[in-house]
Amino acid sequence: MVLVKQKLIVFISFVCVVCFSVVGCDKMTFLGDYFPSLKNKGDVVSQKTESSATTSTSSAASKDVLVKLNDWTLTVKEFNEKVAALKEVMGDFDDKDIENRKAILDELVRQQLLVGEAERKGLAKDKDVVAAIEEYRKTLLVQQLAKGLVDNIQVTDKDVEDFYNDPNNQDLFRQPYQWRLREVVVADEARAKELLASLAQGADFAEIARANSITKTAANGGDTGLLLEFEDPKVQNMVLTLDVGETSGVFKGNQGFYIVRLEEQKGGDIEPLGNIKAEAQDYEQLKQYVLAMRRQKAVADYIDSLKTKANIVINENLLK
Repeated sequence: MVLVKQKLIVFISFVCVVCFSVVGCDKMTFLGDYFPSLKNKGDVVSQKTESSATTSTSSAASKDVLVKLNDWTLTVKEFNEKVAALKEVMGDFDDKDIENRKAILDELVRQQLLVGEAERKGLAKDKDVVAAIEEYRKTLLVQQLAKGLVDNIQVTDKDVEDFYNDPNNQDLFRQPYQWRLREVVVADEARAKELLASLAQGADFAEIARANSITKTAANGGDTGLLLEFEDPKVQNMVLTLDVGETSGVFKGNQGFYIVRLEEQKGGDIEPLGNIKAEAQDYEQLKQYVLAMRRQKAVADYIDSLKTKANIVINENLLK
């Protein structure tokens, strides 16, 4: 049980690194939160050290300061905001559990110790660090702007129906095709042509395949069974030109010279919207997809509007 708890706390420290990049910059109050350094719970928070990083308020500037480490402070409100952001990412995370809260606070103190030392050594002025912070600043600004553009976009059942009925979207709802073939594959083109002539004169395709084909389907009279996809694109390209019952000419494939007959074709029908609605999870996924498409379009349209107002000069010759 203790081992499980320790693993959970280590996991918390790792999630702290990544969670705020997905919940948005409104959940972050400073850059560089949560370095994954936690190995044993309570190493910093629960132990008294010579530094001022303790759980006591004796060195705190005010009663709402949870931690004071040299010139850095963390208030209860700021801490709770970070815990709430973590809770948003980890839905089953118990943000009321005292050990979990200690683990997060422990990790914050560890991180600040490292940040302080890095700043003392002048790393904050390192060109790579400055460039990375600037890129991250741009990312956060774009995220916030996009968030404002799409937050009020909603999707109704009518929107889903319109999306479904749009001819441009029909392939999204098309059931997968399946094909059943018979094939004869031989190593010699001349022999393949002889067999094709025999088939044209009424010879049984299955018997021809059993007696002559060099692939594993020969034992089944060349029957491939129902296929969802083709291993050989040359076979696929040929099959797509055939009607059911039609036999191909001789063509070169991966395993030799082929003759194929399309025995059966299934699928390709459009899945009825009613069937999708009948499956709650499928319908919710469709709604989320439509919502994502509408949000994407809103951002793209906004960018297009900005382009019309901007003076953009691109020297494409420099790309070569």
